[in-house]
Amino acid sequence: MTTIAAAHKGKTIALASDSLISSNRQKLSARYLRSHSKIFSFADNYIASSGSCSWDMAIPHYLKNLKEMPKLRNELEIYNFTLTMIKVLEEHNYLNSDDDDGDIDFKDMKLWAVLVNCHGMFTIENGRSVIGRRRLCALGAGEEYAMGAMYALYDTDADAAAIARAGVRAGCEFDKSSEPPIHVKTIVLV
Repeated sequence: MTTIAAAHKGKTIALASDSLISSNRQKLSARYLRSHSKIFSFADNYIASSGSCSWDMAIPHYLKNLKEMPKLRNELEIYNFTLTMIKVLEEHNYLNSDDDDGDIDFKDMKLWAVLVNCHGMFTIENGRSVIGRRRLCALGAGEEYAMGAMYALYDTDADAAAIARAGVRAGCEFDKSSEPPIHVKTIVLV
């Protein structure tokens, strides 16, 4: 899996992630990967995803083929963007979002992501929900460790980047599915 953490403090939002990728039964640390950052940018946004490592290719591929970059200023715009992207990926990129569990409300899209931009930080959750966040958020196998570490630092003099980095560092320390190096991107709010 992964550890993704984001912190909003003052006028800055920081997004951080670990670098470990697992594929089938293999664990691929940064020294075995050509590109090991799980954070990528598009327009004025940063996004990091958790789930299948195929998302690291599918999302940039989808965005590259758009004629116009979507506006992602709030939950509804991000929700609409996500629905459209999933539909295209199901039709053209063989995304299998079928579930065995008949007791769910919405089809599982097998994607968890944190998106940050100058309008805020948002989580895109597996059941297609989009949640606007304040202060702190984390996703992935190490999210509980990340939230605890970031909470402990939030009311100190630490800035957003230091807080998000500490969250991912805690995930790397205690979760077997997360490893450094840690990547951090920051953005200033409007």
